[in-house]
Amino acid sequence: MSYEVIMFLKRANMPSSKKWETAITEAGFPVKLYPDFDVELHTGFLSCNVQGEISGFEYNSANTDDSELNEL
Repeated sequence: MSYEVIMFLKRANMPSSKKWETAITEAGFPVKLYPDFDVELHTGFLSCNVQGEISGFEYNSANTDDSELNEL
C-alpha cells in the first residue's frame, strides 16, 4: 500500500527533519529519519527505518510556480 501526500508551505515554515519525524510518528507511522536529511535540498528516494524495518519514501522540495498557486 502507498500514500501520496502533497503539502504546500512557506520555506520559512519548513519543519526540520526531527520535527518531520515527530509529526509522522504522531500520525501513526513510527519512523526514524536520518538526522542529516536536508528538508530543503533533498530530492528523490529517502530511506528510513519503520518499526525496525528498512523502508523509504519519495520526497521532493520545490518552489511553487504561478499556475500551481492559482490552483490553490
